[in-house]
Amino acid sequence: MRLFVIVNPTSGRGRARRVISEVTGTLMNMGVDYEIAFTRRRGHAIELAHHAAERGFSRILSVGGDGVAGEVLNGIFGSDTELAVVPAGTGNDLAAGLGIPLKPAEATKLALSGTAVSIDVGRVNERYFFQVAGAGFDSLVTKAANDTSWIKGREVYVYATIRTLFGFEAANFSITTPDGRVELKAMMVAVGNGPSYGGGMRVTPDARFDDGVLDVCIVENISIPHFMIMFPRVFNGTHVKSSAVRMLKTKAVRLEADRDFPIYADGEYVSQLPAEITVHPGAISVVAPAYAPAIVPERKPVLAPLVP
Repeated sequence: MRLFVIVNPTSGRGRARRVISEVTGTLMNMGVDYEIAFTRRRGHAIELAHHAAERGFSRILSVGGDGVAGEVLNGIFGSDTELAVVPAGTGNDLAAGLGIPLKPAEATKLALSGTAVSIDVGRVNERYFFQVAGAGFDSLVTKAANDTSWIKGREVYVYATIRTLFGFEAANFSITTPDGRVELKAMMVAVGNGPSYGGGMRVTPDARFDDGVLDVCIVENISIPHFMIMFPRVFNGTHVKSSAVRMLKTKAVRLEADRDFPIYADGEYVSQLPAEITVHPGAISVVAPAYAPAIVPERKPVLAPLVP
């Protein structure tokens, strides 16, 4: 098996050099035939992954955060190339949902010895995504987090949430699914193919990567004190029990609002509203251990070595 490795050299901030050293060291120790490329700008991983798939690489190893993995997804979608992940970003929610080890050497070994399983992919307008696409308060939080460089880890999302909350006003949303249309005043709408984003915010906690549907979380208009009380519950998913939260499952949804909200997916800017969001069942193969949390149990893979 020839492996193509795509690395975001800025992922993980100061950890980047150590992560790259552990990944390449593990690959050399295992005698793997691999080629490595470093991203130089946003969107570059899409180009690198697309060319690697065209050249016949059977598996791509994404070293970075959810944004890099999402770019690789967009580069290989429609091909037979498999994806493996070494989490080295800020949130690493894809790795958490797939049960991928956070230690670079362990994740690299899994990338070589693990079996790939087919999972669903979301699509928002022209971009494919793994985890969550959101518009409203959460997309403004993501923008604020991306613009903040002096806070590390998931704490940046907590900071961005507090910063965005004051002065925020709910908007009138229109949410259309095959089952009908709902119009309401809401803080945000998040559409999940996977369960979490923002470093462990389980906004759609029941979402699974291979159930063929999207989970939609609608947070209705509430006061700032109410929101601040409810917000910490998103980290364990119990916010869904609030009377201010609506949850639904669908295969497609159209989002519109009376404000010019951006929509983000996998932490990356996609476009402004309106947005068409759909699910593509079993559209890509990813390497995951048998205990992957966000894969339905009977469809989890059994580990089998692919390299000597």
